[in-house]
Amino acid sequence: MDSLKIYNQQGEVIGEKEISSAVFGVKIKQDIIAEVVRSLFANRRKVLADTKKKGEVRGGGRKPWAQKGTGRARAGSIRSPLWRGGGITFGPTSERNFKLKINKKVKQLAMRMVLSDKVQGNGFILVEKLAVEGSKTKQFVEMLKKLPLQKGKILVVMPKSDNAIARSVRNIKNVDVISRDQIDIIAFLNHSNVITMPETIESLEKTYCKTSK
Repeated sequence: MDSLKIYNQQGEVIGEKEISSAVFGVKIKQDIIAEVVRSLFANRRKVLADTKKKGEVRGGGRKPWAQKGTGRARAGSIRSPLWRGGGITFGPTSERNFKLKINKKVKQLAMRMVLSDKVQGNGFILVEKLAVEGSKTKQFVEMLKKLPLQKGKILVVMPKSDNAIARSVRNIKNVDVISRDQIDIIAFLNHSNVITMPETIESLEKTYCKTSK
């Protein structure tokens, strides 16, 4: 088992927290992480473009002119794809499906890899307690200055939803806050630093150690 240092809000080391190597010490494979991220984005994609085929366009029920004798080309409907305002040939429709299926074990493996990457890159910070008086942004900024953070964006992960912390960080640039049940791979990849409390580690190990046996 490895361990992470636990800091107080003054940036002082006050202890250590043992972490499972089965969750935070996994060998990182970028192709697996990329596959899972691709599936997450694909499954979130909304099918917006929807063109009408010839049979869906309004009007054009009768033949515009006689088949012969007019000197013009034959035409069966003004809603032909050849006409302006007619149907669209091979256009995008709402029937398209972009969803990609990824095995649950692969998703969990990718998550363990991302967690391991954060720990190995010193981007996973444990704080004994995350609390501010009166939701003061200044107090939270002072705490961030005292922690050994890497350069880049910061993700604060709370064990559960906390309105006081959310109000404290909403005006701080490049700092986001989520609760434990909102964690996903993309959130971790978009931030260089993760700040959380020891109880979140226990929750993550309980969730992601199941498939590592």
